[in-house]
Amino acid sequence: MKPIFLEVQNHKMAMNTKPQASPNKPLSGLNVMGVFNSPNNVNLQVSQHNLSSSANITIEGLKDSTLEGIKNNTNNSAKLISDSKTTINGNVIYEINYTEKNLGFFLFIIPFVDEYKSLLVITGKDRQVYVMHFHAQTSTFDKNREIIDKIVGTIKIQ
Repeated sequence: MKPIFLEVQNHKMAMNTKPQASPNKPLSGLNVMGVFNSPNNVNLQVSQHNLSSSANITIEGLKDSTLEGIKNNTNNSAKLISDSKTTINGNVIYEINYTEKNLGFFLFIIPFVDEYKSLLVITGKDRQVYVMHFHAQTSTFDKNREIIDKIVGTIKIQ
């Protein structure tokens, strides 16, 4: 299957359109629709969840449970930067921006810590929730924040 490309002002991200499992799902029960990998190392995972099978759960409730997970992470690797709500093209958009640190080992013996920044964009319509999870090393994320914001600004659910 050929990848689909998303292009916003000469920045391309290839999307693998095969559904795939993700070990780091920001919300449980989401179906991964695709993962975009940009040449500049910003990744975007797009997921969807049908709330019809989840009685009394709202989009805002899913956002709140995600915030709690970030705030109460057991190893203190995630830190909340911001939590906001806006409207884009008539849809309510929740944005959660946070950092996380991952411990690694160079040559299996020299420890190092990488810091990553993520932006979760949660929206939906008619009991369908859509989550865009932008993720990159902090310096890369910050350099590309303008293009991330442009992508978020184009969200439209029909």
